[in-house]
Amino acid sequence: MRYSPTAAADTITGLLAAAADAMAGAGGERPERVCLVPGAIAWDLCECGGSLLAAITGLFPSNTFPASAADTSGTPCGPPLLVSQIGMALLRCAPGPDAAGNPPTCAELDEAARRLLVDADAVRRAVTCRLRELYASGGIADYTVGQQQVLGPEGGCTGVSLEFAIGWVGGCCG
Repeated sequence: MRYSPTAAADTITGLLAAAADAMAGAGGERPERVCLVPGAIAWDLCECGGSLLAAITGLFPSNTFPASAADTSGTPCGPPLLVSQIGMALLRCAPGPDAAGNPPTCAELDEAARRLLVDADAVRRAVTCRLRELYASGGIADYTVGQQQVLGPEGGCTGVSLEFAIGWVGGCCG
């Protein structure tokens, strides 16, 4: 599929929906807030029901996916691909001190760690499987799924991020 801003946004919101549904299907909880955000993902508010957010972190031309290339006057159409780099983050409340200032119990910490592992697995599987489907059907030109990073605890939140890239057919100007 040829790149268009609408196709890119629709693809990313579809990946978010697939990941949120997979989390619920894996015995976890579907995040209450699921959205594509402009710019960097901000931890505005740690919602205990969970936030699953995605942002386009970069766009660049490519001759060989996923490497960046300069768009030069040497070819009439420029590099054949446009790459969208995407960051997706899942955030949930982290166990914290109680009203008396006592640290969270080991059981609370263990439960939060187990939920993080279930969430991380569901997000990665859903994004990877959906990208494979899109690639096989010609919906995208290529993709890569990078590593996951554990986030927090910070500001009462913990979670996981996933970086991936989607290659689109670029195309000539005009």
